[in-house]
Amino acid sequence: GSESEQSPPARLPPGPALLLAGCISGRRPMEAEDGSFSAAAAMVARQFAAGIAAGVAETAVGHPLETLKTRMQVALGTGQSEGLFSLLGRAVREDGAASLYRGAGPRILAGGVGGSVLFGVNGALREALDADASRPYSWRFMLAAAGTGVAEGFVYAPLEILKLQAMAHTGASAPPSFAALAVQLARERGISALYRGLSATIMRESMGNMAYFSTYASLKTAMLHARGEGDGPHHHHARTWEVVVAGGLAGSAYWLVVQPVDIVKTLQQTDDAADPRFSSMVSCARHIVRQRGWAGLYLGIGPSLLRAFPSSSAAFLAYEWAMELMRPKGREERHPL
Repeated sequence: GSESEQSPPARLPPGPALLLAGCISGRRPMEAEDGSFSAAAAMVARQFAAGIAAGVAETAVGHPLETLKTRMQVALGTGQSEGLFSLLGRAVREDGAASLYRGAGPRILAGGVGGSVLFGVNGALREALDADASRPYSWRFMLAAAGTGVAEGFVYAPLEILKLQAMAHTGASAPPSFAALAVQLARERGISALYRGLSATIMRESMGNMAYFSTYASLKTAMLHARGEGDGPHHHHARTWEVVVAGGLAGSAYWLVVQPVDIVKTLQQTDDAADPRFSSMVSCARHIVRQRGWAGLYLGIGPSLLRAFPSSSAAFLAYEWAMELMRPKGREERHPL
């Protein structure tokens, strides 16, 4: 009998962002090696899902040191300063060790959302731009990382405002819930109050993501090549210690790049909206330099780096584990990290 013709794989219309990225790259967006939209879309969907696991793991591991870093930075805005270990001792004495996990519940949930945006949007942009993870310093790879930061900025800015308000709270009384804080800010100062520091947040995430993803991909590629594992990093080939090292150093690179922007963002977002001390990022940075010199822009780098290695390692371990768990049998991913 005659062989029945197989219908071509379904092609769904890509969104405007992916169409634009496809025009830049000269390639049909969201089209996999076999020409099917569904295979590429499924890979990106898995990255969104794996990002949830990564965000939850990172936040759970790093929250206590993030709390201490935030309190150090907020104190600088009032002209005060206190060392990491002094602040840790006082926090435990006055509020108990549990205070270091204040706001952790909503923050962990928010971390899952943020991780999904981070890894999912980055995966989608790398796919649309035809960015090869084995060439992590190419303009396509960097543009995908920076574009992810723009998306993150709009998601993170309100969450950062609420997180910082909760973390900066001291004393025996419990801080208001995220929901109560959001309603209070919106009612008293309008919805725009939840987006204070948006520019600094976008700048931090865009700069940081370029360092974060390029460091991870380049280190992982180098380690895989060192043991003859092919031309590009495939997540199912990585050993645990390789993910720990590459992920931890990626987190450290992120904070070394963004710490000055982060402290400016923190002071802007914890500033009194009714009577602000800082009119812009520049005025805030000048205030910091006058108070503490140029080194003041790196205040809090100690807890940031202490937190970065274990929390980022945990994030990439969770991401790699989830991607491996969801990977179809016998299929190589086109653009895995």
